[in-house]
Amino acid sequence: CTLDGYDWGTGEKIGNTLGITSIQNTMAGGGDYKGENYLGGVIGQLYAVNAANVVYNGSLTDEDFIDMRAHEDPDSAFCGGLIGFVKGKNGGYSSRINVTGCKVLNAFVYGEETVNINFYANPDMYVAGLVGASFIPSAGLTINYDDNHVENTKIIGIGYERTEVFVSGLIGAITWNA
Repeated sequence: CTLDGYDWGTGEKIGNTLGITSIQNTMAGGGDYKGENYLGGVIGQLYAVNAANVVYNGSLTDEDFIDMRAHEDPDSAFCGGLIGFVKGKNGGYSSRINVTGCKVLNAFVYGEETVNINFYANPDMYVAGLVGASFIPSAGLTINYDDNHVENTKIIGIGYERTEVFVSGLIGAITWNA
């Protein structure tokens, strides 16, 4: 799977001019409900499956971007140049998820999060060139990242108020259920 553009006049691949934006405006109603935001250049959330040879090819212009805005007290927000969030699943599925041979080229990845209400203590945001974050729900599961590349890419993460922000060239965080 490759996401790029094509110049019909010259017959060449030129990179995409696709603007991808996710705006989350969840107003928490008290109790346990919080909103989450998953944004990737190709996949928002990869859940218990593999991804191989997936390419996001930007155009180096202001016309293409991966832009996530999480407002009004999000719980967690995930933004990746290729995949927003990779999550494993317990029971009945492969014990290994593979993300291999994937590329993000010439991209602009931007994430911004604001918090307005004081009852939620630790909102978090993950912004990265390849994958926003990964979650391993049990000890028997692994997520394998092999031969992935991020090139000529600008990555920005901005958090306001009490937001914890994790920004990285490849993966914003890898976490597990202890």
